[in-house]
Amino acid sequence: MPVSSSTSSPSRTESYGPDRPTSLLFVGLAGDVVAARSLARALLVRLGGSIAPAGLAQLVLTAACLQVQGRMEPEPSLDGVVLLLTGPAFAGGGKGGLGSSPMQFLQYVAAELKDATPASRVAAVALAVRAAAPGS
Repeated sequence: MPVSSSTSSPSRTESYGPDRPTSLLFVGLAGDVVAARSLARALLVRLGGSIAPAGLAQLVLTAACLQVQGRMEPEPSLDGVVLLLTGPAFAGGGKGGLGSSPMQFLQYVAAELKDATPASRVAAVALAVRAAAPGS
C-alpha cells in the first residue's frame, strides 16, 4: 500500500492512503509536528508487525519529515527523507544537523537518539529508512 503526501495541505487527521501521489512530501504547514507524526505513523504501519524500536523510529521519521520539509525545497519528497536518514544528520546518534536545528522538536529527537543505546539507535533509524523507502 503506497503512502505519501500530496501537494495540497492535508488535515491533521487525514490519513495517507493508496490513492495519494508517492513523490511529494507535504504534511501540512512547515513545522506541523502533528501532521508529520501522522505521516510517520502511516509509513511505519505499512511495514506491518510489531517491531521493538517502532516508538523511536516514529520520532526519527517525524523529525526527518520535518527537516526535509523545513529546508523549503521546491518539492520535498520521501526520497529526501531517505537521503537525510542515511546521511550525517542521523549518523552517530543524530548529532550535527539534527541537534543544531532551530526546531525544538528536532533537538528533542537528537537528544533521544543520543540517550538511546547504539543498537536501539541503529535499529530505529534502519526501520525509519525502510518505512520511507519507495516500494515499502
